[in-house]
Amino acid sequence: MGNPSFLTRIEQVDPDLQTFAVVDWLPLGGDDSGGALISDAVDTLIAFDGYDGGFAAADSKTLEIAALKSRPTYESEDWLSLMSTDHGRRDNGGHGGDSEPEKRIFFLANGPAIGPGELPDSPEIVDVAVSALLHLGIEIDPAWTLDGKPILKYRD
Repeated sequence: MGNPSFLTRIEQVDPDLQTFAVVDWLPLGGDDSGGALISDAVDTLIAFDGYDGGFAAADSKTLEIAALKSRPTYESEDWLSLMSTDHGRRDNGGHGGDSEPEKRIFFLANGPAIGPGELPDSPEIVDVAVSALLHLGIEIDPAWTLDGKPILKYRD
């Protein structure tokens, strides 16, 4: 396997931090492609199979997880929720090409540390890891050779 996921890096730097991932494409969190891309170092990983019943249904399931807000200490915690797609789609559902709709992703960020306003520039999937590490105060080791830029506007 290649480089560890950013969630694995978080666990390596500070195992006391709680990491959580929800995926609906099994190669991210399952063993169907020779090993999960998100390792078992992550505290909680929930994997739905988007091929079983469709990705729209699996996407909906990823939003039904109320564990975050049901925590008794939720109001005093500094949560950061990041969600992104790895690629866009053509209107007919295809992807993998160089057209603008296929390259355009969505990127959502939510949490008490996020300031109001739109995200700067054009976010990319590689910005998720850098933004999460920045939020946690983890110094990015140049040896990790991470692409991406922190795209979050933190409140003053």
